[in-house]
Amino acid sequence: MFKQRIIIEHFGPIQNVELELTRLNAFIGEQASGKSTIVKAVYFFKIIRDDFIKQVFSSIANKSWEKKFIGEFAKTIRKRFIDFWGQTFHLDEISLKFFYDENHWISISLKQPNKFVDPLFSTSFETGIFEIIDFAKSESARIEKKAAINISLGDEYAIETEKSMLNQAIIEQINNLFHESRKLLFIPAGRSLISLLTDHLSGIAERQLDQISHTFIREILSNQRFFNHDLKTLINMKRLTSKHIPADNETLKVAANIIKNILKGDYRFDKDG
Repeated sequence: MFKQRIIIEHFGPIQNVELELTRLNAFIGEQASGKSTIVKAVYFFKIIRDDFIKQVFSSIANKSWEKKFIGEFAKTIRKRFIDFWGQTFHLDEISLKFFYDENHWISISLKQPNKFVDPLFSTSFETGIFEIIDFAKSESARIEKKAAINISLGDEYAIETEKSMLNQAIIEQINNLFHESRKLLFIPAGRSLISLLTDHLSGIAERQLDQISHTFIREILSNQRFFNHDLKTLINMKRLTSKHIPADNETLKVAANIIKNILKGDYRFDKDG
């Protein structure tokens, strides 16, 4: 099985590194030696999958498919890079390259003389993008045409079901292209302090936080409301609505005990905080 790989050259404190990624990677080193740079770079190349998904569904919703879809996606990647690391005019030559598999990769360099972020896709990756776009475009058009003909209540339900199945199929194809199906979250250093700030997020201008920290805080805020019961109760409630969680799951029990031991109690969140 091919292991994903990242190559970084002349970027931040890193002069040259090439790493194979496994299920678990641990980086140990002195402060400012490049550990966070590597982790952020890996996250960057993985999170652009979500940007691609948004771009595809935006095109479906607006019924507008850019002729230069890859060019638009490259602009999105360029913006994401600047959100992560800032402007690049002061940088010299840099090179980042991520292999999703042997033939599918994306690289980042600076385009001279203006030093703009210049994403480059392998031929196989571009082909994969075009195949997904063609599939999404043709299938969404077919469903829209079908919806224009069938207008009964039963037909409307069938159409919505078909749209939902198409969305799932598109996401699955994109996940296969990026070899990633998990929800991604980068937990920044100093997360305890960041967690304390979440109740005051409305008073913090987004520009005052880096993009990763702001995403992490939004994730905390969006999930707090689910913790209105203790963890054991939440698991039992989830079992009632999900057929994928068995009645007696030892893994969940172990995880719940570990979380409780770390927190030294139960985590709850209600209207009072």
